[in-house]
Amino acid sequence: MTIDTKTLALKGGHPIRETRLPLNSPYLDDEDERSVSSTIRSGWIVGDGPKCKEFEEAFAEYLGVKYALLTTSCTSALHLAFLALGFSDGQAIIPDYTFTSTGLAPLLTGMTVKLCDVEFDTANIDTHLIESLITDKTRAIVPVDYAGHPCHIDKINALAKKHNLVVVHDSAQSCGSKFQGKYVGRQALVSCFSFHATKNLVTGEGGCMVTNDEELARKAYIIRDKGTNKREKLLAKGNIGYFEYQSIGNSYVQSNILGALALSQLKKLDRMNAIRRQHAEYLNEGLKHVDGIQLPIVKEYAESNWAIYAIRVMGASVIEVRDAIRAEGIECNTHYHPLHINAYYRAMANYQENDFPVSNQVYQSLLRLPMYPQLTHTDLDETIAAVTKVMQAFHQ
Repeated sequence: MTIDTKTLALKGGHPIRETRLPLNSPYLDDEDERSVSSTIRSGWIVGDGPKCKEFEEAFAEYLGVKYALLTTSCTSALHLAFLALGFSDGQAIIPDYTFTSTGLAPLLTGMTVKLCDVEFDTANIDTHLIESLITDKTRAIVPVDYAGHPCHIDKINALAKKHNLVVVHDSAQSCGSKFQGKYVGRQALVSCFSFHATKNLVTGEGGCMVTNDEELARKAYIIRDKGTNKREKLLAKGNIGYFEYQSIGNSYVQSNILGALALSQLKKLDRMNAIRRQHAEYLNEGLKHVDGIQLPIVKEYAESNWAIYAIRVMGASVIEVRDAIRAEGIECNTHYHPLHINAYYRAMANYQENDFPVSNQVYQSLLRLPMYPQLTHTDLDETIAAVTKVMQAFHQ
């Protein structure tokens, strides 16, 4: 492809692409539509219906865990996990570079959070820093798999075991990723996934908590359905419909309509992730000689689902580069503002702007490019051309 490097579209030149290429696009096909339509026609659309239970069984089998609880979001799944764990005080260690849901879950149960810096290359929590943050108040570690790249969960589990802590794995972005050859979700005491419209397995809004711990799952089932033992009674033989209010709870059960969609999506998850992986390899090959960027990496212990394809912009303003690439017709964006520079978290410990230097560096350099199964080779070529054109202009 011939690249006009003389004039950026932002400066009045001709753009690489005439119509905007979206950053995200959910992969939904005819089978998804049939599954949803069939469930609607059945009339069974309330929460925790038969399609929800079918998905939970299939997802648990897929991951290799005993229990999967479908929820309304990953945020609710994380909150459900902390409610079931029974924490009402103490502290959770979380990465500074993450979405607020990672912190909200422990905070909503009465805990406090302590922020930890991250690795530059993966944007995951820096395992070398965690132990120095552990005190007698620490109860949990909540690592995140940024962009679907698994964190070093075995090292985190070892620290948790040493200090008698629990690990709640925020796996929002890593559905279908693998750690040391095994699907993410089976390594920690409890893991939570997102099925948001921007994720790899899509229900629009949705999530799931998974665990191998029978008692934790039993408590979570009750809390998820308004503190009732409704599920247990409905599954019991000879049940006459009576159930008890046994604890506090919330309404985190998912609609049977979206349970059907989740089940349909799960059947093609590995295929969709394989396409994303091919896209990532194609982008890496096309961008490897472009000056001024650092390509995403995959550590030797990991297999990423490529929920996000994010480069690092070096030696230039990531905002200026973002705007220039957008002008070329390719949607792209930065990502999280580190928690410590947001007012709510900053006030917790009087955090200063430079307290987490690597997190700041990620924030100031990370740029997400389009990544989803429907991308064509033309889309990928135009993305490569736009990034190349812009970076050449910035490094002349």
